[in-house]
Amino acid sequence: MPYLIPPLLMGSRPLNNATGGGWGIAFAVAVGAALLALLWQWPEYKALLNKDIYCFMQAISFRTFVILELSLIGSAVCEEWFYRLFLVGLLKDWGIVGAFVLTSAMFSFSHYMQKDTREEFSWKSYITLFMLGLAWSYSIVISQSVLPAVIGHFLYNFPSMLTTFWNFSMPRKLQMQENHKG
Repeated sequence: MPYLIPPLLMGSRPLNNATGGGWGIAFAVAVGAALLALLWQWPEYKALLNKDIYCFMQAISFRTFVILELSLIGSAVCEEWFYRLFLVGLLKDWGIVGAFVLTSAMFSFSHYMQKDTREEFSWKSYITLFMLGLAWSYSIVISQSVLPAVIGHFLYNFPSMLTTFWNFSMPRKLQMQENHKG
C-alpha cells in the first residue's frame, strides 16, 4: 500500500467527520457516479459476470485470490485517502477545481502505469476513472469526509471482486463435482 506512505510521513489534511446535511448528497454523488460508470461499462462487464465461464478457466491460487481481493478492497480506502485527501490538500493553491482535475488525471494515469490494467483497460476505462475521480472529490467536499468516496470506490470495484472470487471458487467447485462422480 504505497499510497499510505506520503500521508503518514508528511501528514494529511484531515477532514472532520461532520454529520451535516451534505451526507445524503455526497453519498448520492459517490454511489451514483459508481453506478453510472458501471452501467457505461456494462458491455465490457457483461461476459465477465456470467459465473459459468469460470468453470472452464484455470483456477487462480489462494495466494493470488487473497492478494487481488485485498488490493481491490484496500484501494478503495488507500487511493481515496491519497488522491482525494492528501494530494488535493497539497494542491490547494491550484484552486479546488484545478486540484480536482489534476488529482483525477493522476488517479486515472496511475492505473495506466500498472501493466495488468494497461493490458485490460480501454480508453473508456481511463475516462471513467477520471470522471469518477472528479465525482468522488466532490463528494468529499460536500460531506467533509472520505467515507462516501470510499463507498463509491468499493461499489465500483465490486464486480472485479466478484469475478476474482468466481475465478478462484468455480473451477474448484467443478473439480470437486467431477471427483465425486468418479
